[in-house]
Amino acid sequence: MKAVECIICKNPAMLLPKRGDREDFNCDQCRRFGISGTVIATEKFKNHSNQERSKLSSFIKAKNTSDFSFSLTSNEFNEFLSKI
Repeated sequence: MKAVECIICKNPAMLLPKRGDREDFNCDQCRRFGISGTVIATEKFKNHSNQERSKLSSFIKAKNTSDFSFSLTSNEFNEFLSKI
């Protein structure tokens, strides 16, 4: 594990071992989640405002359960985009 900035909320987080093209984070704000390299590479993800990042953090927290680590895939990211 490596201390990094959360890719979503920009707060301190831990980067977990990589699995495929997915980056996994453990963040106090967003909780534990994964995000696909495909989502990370999109312009829509790169150009989010602070307000949109806050909403995305809330979206991720709502998708997490106590026994499941949410993974933000392209489909999930598109679902989020349709709601903002």
